[in-house]
Order: sequence, then C-alpha cells, then structure tokens
Amino acid sequence: MAGNRSLKNKNFTNEFHKILERFKKGHPFALSKYADGEWNIINETPHWGHVDGWYYLPYVDKFYRNKLYESFIFKHPDYIIGISCRCCAGDEVHEQMKKTCNQPDNNLTFANLFVNGNYNDFLNKLVPLFTNYTVYIIANKKAQMKKLPFKVKKHFMIDEIAWKNNYNSIEEIKQYIEKHHIEGALFLFASGPLGNMLAHQLFDSFPSNIYLDIGSTLNPQMDMGANRGYLQGAETSKRMCIWK
Repeated sequence: MAGNRSLKNKNFTNEFHKILERFKKGHPFALSKYADGEWNIINETPHWGHVDGWYYLPYVDKFYRNKLYESFIFKHPDYIIGISCRCCAGDEVHEQMKKTCNQPDNNLTFANLFVNGNYNDFLNKLVPLFTNYTVYIIANKKAQMKKLPFKVKKHFMIDEIAWKNNYNSIEEIKQYIEKHHIEGALFLFASGPLGNMLAHQLFDSFPSNIYLDIGSTLNPQMDMGANRGYLQGAETSKRMCIWK
C-alpha cells in the first residue's frame, strides 16, 4: 500500500489546532468522526460487535447503514470527516476510507483527533471554549450533566444502540431547532454512529450551528465510565497519530 499513500500529510497536533481556531472564530461547521465501528458498518461487516454493544446485521440494518454511508460521502466546505489513521487501523483501511468517502483533502482529518496524545489539549483548550456557546448534547439517557464544566441547555436522551433505536430522534431534533430558531449554538454528539447521521442531517438543514462528534471523550465527566484505553492511561494515551 505504500505506493498508494497520499502525498499530502497531516500533523496530529496541527489538525487539532485547526478545530480550535474554528471555535475561537465561531464559524459554523460540522465534524463527523468514523473509526473502526462506523467503518465496519459502512463496509457491511456482518455480525461485527463493538465495545459499546452495537453491531451490524445484513438486511436488517441496511437502512441505517445507508444513512451512515450518506453521512460519510456528504460534501460541504465546512463539513469535516475524521477517518482512521494508519497507526491505529493500518494502511489498507486508511486508504479504503479515503477512497470511499472521496472527500477533498482539506475536509479530512483524524478520527482520533480529540483522544490519544491530543486528549489533554481537548480537555484543557477546547472544552473551556464550550462555555461561549449555548450547548445541546445528544448522549445516553444514563449520562449525568452536573459534572460537566459547561452548562447544557438540553440533553437529548438516547439508548445504547441509538443508531438503530433512536434514528427518529434526528427528525425530533430538527423540529426542535426549527421551533426555537436556534442559530450559533453547539451540538455535541456522544452517540456512536447516530452522531454521524446527526452531524450530516442537522448541518445540511441548519448550517448556522456547530455540530461536534465528541465520542467517548466526556464519558468520565458524565459518569459513563472510563471505557477506553486513552481514558485509563494506556499506551495509546500518549500516541501522536500518523496520517501519511
């Protein structure tokens, strides 16, 4: 695969600071991140299981897979796709994801952008900027909001297998945004593949807000457990991911 590698490299730290600058400027955008779980659904890997309990069943889940795929290939100058890097997923997966989403280079970044070696900067530099926005969060119904270092205007509650069980919440949130004329707000997605669908469909309909896929980054603060290596101080917590 070495001969097929992109000639354009990306630096893990610099990519994080690009997002940081977007926040400081307040310019609306969306960031939708796709790691191994989302890729296995898009790639239709049957019966593939995930640490959070979600999986793909051929035929049964085809509708939801297609909606996830649509979010992966959606294009807009301010719609950013995070894909798996070489050091975490290997050359083949990295190149397949780039080819499948077919996004311009400027709209691609690391799926791990807020974790591993960038996690401390995420907590100490990016999260404090959330206080500059009216924040809405889509997260597990068991998640607690009281310990978060910013105020949450509304918590849209979802189940564990939200990408299938709570797909209708996309339309409900659209109606909420329209009813309350929401602009310039921040929507955070801690909702697995549903977050990708939300980032796509909400940004497409209401492009005047910021839509951010935060994954498991705030799990400890929401009393959802430190269920990832980077949250437990594993070797990956210091990894500076590699693109080229």
